[in-house]
Amino acid sequence: MLPIPPSVNALWRSNARPRGSLKSYLTWCRAAGWELNLQRPARTTGAVVVTIAAGRPDKRRRDIDNLTKSTLDLLVAHQVMEDDQGRFNHVALV
Repeated sequence: MLPIPPSVNALWRSNARPRGSLKSYLTWCRAAGWELNLQRPARTTGAVVVTIAAGRPDKRRRDIDNLTKSTLDLLVAHQVMEDDQGRFNHVALV
């Protein structure tokens, strides 16, 4: 199980300075990366189907689409799956 990622709106800052990752996103990447490494996932190549089962950590309303971007980027960064550049990855949210 991975921690709930921050909102997609919180992934990047955009102001007069160059764009960069926000602290909450970098903190999540480190925590989720460690958790992912402990699970020792198999590496895959080609098209994949990703199923994300998510619970509600609190009673706040959340946009379920916020779970996909960070999670897929984490899987690519840890070489669990190939980058989806131009290919279709099906994501099922449960």
